[in-house]
Amino acid sequence: MHRRFSQLHHAQGWALDSERFGHAAAILTGDLCLSFSEEAFTDIGAQAAAGTRARLIFNLMRAEVMAGQYLDILEEVAGPVRDRAGAVTRAQSIIRFKSAKYSTEHPLALGGALADAPDELLRATRPSRCRWARHSNCATTSWASLGPCHHWQAGR
Repeated sequence: MHRRFSQLHHAQGWALDSERFGHAAAILTGDLCLSFSEEAFTDIGAQAAAGTRARLIFNLMRAEVMAGQYLDILEEVAGPVRDRAGAVTRAQSIIRFKSAKYSTEHPLALGGALADAPDELLRATRPSRCRWARHSNCATTSWASLGPCHHWQAGR
């Protein structure tokens, strides 16, 4: 996205740095998409209102994908000077926050919350209980109405 904006800047012959413009415009495009997601979710109605289980999950999902984005750009600049032994763990954390939580974990829980699923079923969608999810530090996904998260134990 940023390259298209940079190219537009260059093609139009605008002043100042085209790369900086491209990065800034791409960030604003992401902000606009985040705003649209809020608008679309709010249009659901009362089930998406402040304080509902669905709202808590939606807000957490958006915050965690931003955390994943930050971890990703941090690893780009800090990774080469960090301990190589921790590289796989850091990569797994990035994938968990940037992809797994956003594309699997939270959408499952969000759909359950919107369908008024019981708390026990919502807890089952979390990595601590999902058979297809890998072990993770679940402390950040402790939704107020669902109680603390405990790591899944094999065989359950």
